Amino acid sequence: MTKNLNNMLAKRIFEKIPSNIKPVEYLMETLGLAKESIYRRKRGELSFSFKEIVKLSKELNFSIDEIIDRNSEDKVIFNIRNNALYNPEETVMVMLSEYLNLVQKEYKAHHVEIIITQNRVIPIYALKFKHLFKFFYYKWMHQGYQVPLNFYYANAVVPTKILVLKDKLISYINQISNYTFIIDPLTYKNTFDDILYYYERNLMTKEELLILKDDLLNLLKHTESLTQRGISDSGAIYQFYLSSLNIESNTIYVKYDDITESFLWLHYVNPINTNDKYMCAIHKGWIDSMKRYSSLITHSNVILQTKFYNEQYKYLENSAKSILK
Repeated sequence: MTKNLNNMLAKRIFEKIPSNIKPVEYLMETLGLAKESIYRRKRGELSFSFKEIVKLSKELNFSIDEIIDRNSEDKVIFNIRNNALYNPEETVMVMLSEYLNLVQKEYKAHHVEIIITQNRVIPIYALKFKHLFKFFYYKWMHQGYQVPLNFYYANAVVPTKILVLKDKLISYINQISNYTFIIDPLTYKNTFDDILYYYERNLMTKEELLILKDDLLNLLKHTESLTQRGISDSGAIYQFYLSSLNIESNTIYVKYDDITESFLWLHYVNPINTNDKYMCAIHKGWIDSMKRYSSLITHSNVILQTKFYNEQYKYLENSAKSILK
């Protein structure tokens, strides 16, 4: 019975190691074990310790439940931070740290594919825009139930440690080479409407609203430039699709070498994620179906591209003007 359990654990762990990596050498280096110790674990004569499984779960980005639960072949494991609604500062720190860890792995990979579907601007895409980033943090403070309902935007302060981590993440994101976006036609309207909600509750001033509107316009101009050029200043390839259908939720599908991971947003900042291959394949299938109902506007469909961006500029400018009269 014990050997069967050991074999099951070993099988699951070896399955998590990318195919382009020699598993025995990798485990020797990662766990600091001799070759014979690794082979004894592989044969089921010894079990991986819990400490070793924890270390490998961090290195290979899998859930411990996937390894230990003998019935997990019939389940899909999703990860979500259990403090997500109680400590916004810690949640954002953990989120950015996990993104940084993921992006560092992507940077080392031979092939990377990142596909983003969005009906609102994803905070990770707005890291370079400090006022928008502050707004996302402020909104999360409200949703995290840690501030009074009349907590003003002016009183929100993004902690220095988050800003430092954000800048480090930006430096790595700039080096990733392949991005695809599928955009809901109402993406920027939905994002600005979120901002307007707090203004209409008298939680931000006219000046603050205009600053956020300008930052969102700058992000829109940045996106339009990427759409027209198809390449960033750092050499990353961008493709933008405009969806004909409404996109229900923000998602990100990531593949680096033969590892896949899916992120699904149930609420604003904190996604649930899984690296279950079957679930990721379902997610990728949904993305492919969305592409069939979308139009590529990078290096093509110039009339549609121009119409879309002009409508976004017009909406942002006119909405701000009508409210500030």
